[in-house]
Amino acid sequence: MGDIKTHGGIATEVMALLKKARPNENYMFFELGNFLTDVSQFRDPSAFCSGKIVIWNTGREDHWGSTLKTANMHTFLTDLMGKPRTHGSLAQWFERVIFAIGCEKFRKLGITPDDYEDAYKLYFTQYWPHEHLDFPPWPYKSALGDRTVSDAAIHKCDSPPQEPSAADGGAQKKSDQDKCWIRFLVMDEGSQTPMPGVELRVRTPDDAIKDYVTGDDGTVDIRGFKHGKCSVTCHVQDMVLERTFQFKSAKAFAQVVNPTSANTGSAGAGGQPRFRIADVTEYIVGKNDTLKKIAEANGMTWQKLCQFNFGTSVATEVNKALRTKVGATRKSADGQNMLFSDSDKTRNVERPGRIYIPKQWSLLNLDVDKTHVIYAKKIVKGPDPTPAAATGGSEEKKGTDKKGKTDDKEKTSGRKVLKYLDEQIVYVAELLTVIEQEWTKLVRQGDSADNKRARNRLLTRYGHASHAAEDFYFHSNFIEIAWSRLNRPLPSFESDTQSQRIFYRRKRAPAAEKGSMSTTKSFEAGSICTGAFGSEDINHTLMDAIENLADDMDKLPTQFQGPLSNLTDESKRRKLRDKGERGKFLDEYRKNAKNADTWIEASVAAGKLHRKSADALKEAFKIDNRVFDAYGGILFKVPETIRSPFAFLVELLVLADIAHEQSEAQSAALNKKKLIEDARTVNGASAENIGCHSLLAKDSPKKKPLRRPAINVGTRLATYIAELMVRQVNRGKTAAAKFDDGTKKQSKHKALNTLDSTPGIDWLHLLQHFCCHPDDSEHKWYEKALDDKKAPTHYIVRPADRATIAKRVKEPKMQTLRQMYQTLEDAAEAEFQKLIK
Repeated sequence: MGDIKTHGGIATEVMALLKKARPNENYMFFELGNFLTDVSQFRDPSAFCSGKIVIWNTGREDHWGSTLKTANMHTFLTDLMGKPRTHGSLAQWFERVIFAIGCEKFRKLGITPDDYEDAYKLYFTQYWPHEHLDFPPWPYKSALGDRTVSDAAIHKCDSPPQEPSAADGGAQKKSDQDKCWIRFLVMDEGSQTPMPGVELRVRTPDDAIKDYVTGDDGTVDIRGFKHGKCSVTCHVQDMVLERTFQFKSAKAFAQVVNPTSANTGSAGAGGQPRFRIADVTEYIVGKNDTLKKIAEANGMTWQKLCQFNFGTSVATEVNKALRTKVGATRKSADGQNMLFSDSDKTRNVERPGRIYIPKQWSLLNLDVDKTHVIYAKKIVKGPDPTPAAATGGSEEKKGTDKKGKTDDKEKTSGRKVLKYLDEQIVYVAELLTVIEQEWTKLVRQGDSADNKRARNRLLTRYGHASHAAEDFYFHSNFIEIAWSRLNRPLPSFESDTQSQRIFYRRKRAPAAEKGSMSTTKSFEAGSICTGAFGSEDINHTLMDAIENLADDMDKLPTQFQGPLSNLTDESKRRKLRDKGERGKFLDEYRKNAKNADTWIEASVAAGKLHRKSADALKEAFKIDNRVFDAYGGILFKVPETIRSPFAFLVELLVLADIAHEQSEAQSAALNKKKLIEDARTVNGASAENIGCHSLLAKDSPKKKPLRRPAINVGTRLATYIAELMVRQVNRGKTAAAKFDDGTKKQSKHKALNTLDSTPGIDWLHLLQHFCCHPDDSEHKWYEKALDDKKAPTHYIVRPADRATIAKRVKEPKMQTLRQMYQTLEDAAEAEFQKLIK
């Protein structure tokens, strides 16, 4: 669980958009769904069932007061933590407390307590990782989980359909003047072989400027524009030397050279952009040269010069490159930076004494109906422009460690997204289909009280669906891989050693040794995945979750705020590590709990607490008091320090606080060593474990680097979904989709949709466009979205046929995922029963 306010900020933008387009709804229910998605994790049944095993196996004298293997202690744990399909007293206590917090929060935001209770009962769900697209603990007891790569096809947007003519319903014929073509063929000057994966920027006579990528045959083929002149270049933004070729010459041929199937598309056709061409000058450094002087003499900043030559502008990395690649040996007076010298050019390094300066080239006024061959040459050692490289591979082999060993579990076929994550995306697509279809029908049925209640429930589910889609970017390695593909340095305020190490580790996949996470290696991540929850990770997550409720606790009575503030405030929580302090604190709490009905009723009488909130708090204290009284006798002898849901929560948070402090101390030690490229799956700092939720999560102000880009991309997806959703809901009778009826051709189909049989959006197609690996993204849509939450999406909407809609509204994937987690509950319970016998 991240900071509730992070998703709340996105929800505010979504609600403003929806309200502008369709004002007659209470969109605060959207925020309620968003809120419930986060807080539902407090009753995760799989985690509670497996938690009994962890507690039983790791019970210690200094924390639990007596061994957990005392007779009948297992009965207490089952009461507290529950069993499959049955929530324990701790989850029940959480459910009542959060009800009260949410009721007070949302009644002040325009949701009546009755309507709040209606939605809460339905959508304060059992929490499964798929609600946040997180990594499920599947198969049971597996160290790494299922790392099978999705077999779904790589997403492709359809070309926009041609509008039928008024006369015959068919596509309008183009004049001969509209049938011009131009072909570009990029060739290696030395080997005379085609160069795939080279990005070209082309301007056609209609002044359309687009980026194209040469296919496996080295060509880009563009057709269907008016007669005139074309131009071609490569843009230099974020260019890096190893992926740049020297422009040499060009030649035009009247015939089609090296003909293949047309590569007519957009950026991404024929392979993802991996290489560029520039007019590059080699500069031999001398004693008085500096990077700044060289850059300014060539009209650029030193940061861009470093980015081109070394792929970074971070000072420590630049200095390292100057030593290892250019051969610099002299240091500045303060010892912080490397200096050039005349002797650098004699060093036995990769680029002795050489700095390379890129400038943009261009070919102007090119004739159409011709093939233009562009000859280029490799400048320095780097990846070869092979078809394999052109189809989106990184400069390192996918799934390999530093020694080149392949991680067989991450071989790529189809979408470079792990299978479990693609299945969860299917679940979200089903949910969006339900929302679109049901909301559209409800809007057409009027504004009765029942209808409004149904719409409010649906908006709550919509907030839940949007939250899950946003979490693809907050909980996965997408942002880090995208950032790397653009060769961007970390922002200056996020370039400290720890942030750089976290950035490095987020781009790696975990490795296991003898059934446990490896302390020696990891793998270069070949696929997109989200974070997993291990027992150590739960420590950090639980602490963050409790702290993030703090802002809403001021709406509850002070008698309840006081005890909870000892849990949400780090300094107060630290004092509770002392057994004496904790004993005093729990004694005071117990007095409050026994007298809860009195002070709760006083708050109601004073108008500070709604009746429904009051009843929920009373039930929470009733649960707590029952457990405390039931397990203190001779039969159980459970220590008071853990004897009730609240006491047990205090104990868990004390342990979590200690684990968090230990993790921070280890991180500080690694920072002191200036360790960045730390490839160990487990490095001693539990919040940095490769593949874990705490490492990958970016939806909290504490989480850096690249939190802001994650917010931008998440907002772009959420608002785009909202734009399409409200457009669908607002439509009336409209012409049927062109491919709506499989028995008729689009040219003759004139039918109108009925009120009950409406076309819909293929939400799975949409989600796969956005929720992908950056290498598979069309038009590199993420490049601008990282900085601009209103960036172009480059998405072409695809309609879903009625058969697909009918299947998806039944939410079959939800049922499959639910069964998976129930299987996990059953497996954990079976293991616990074996332990206690």
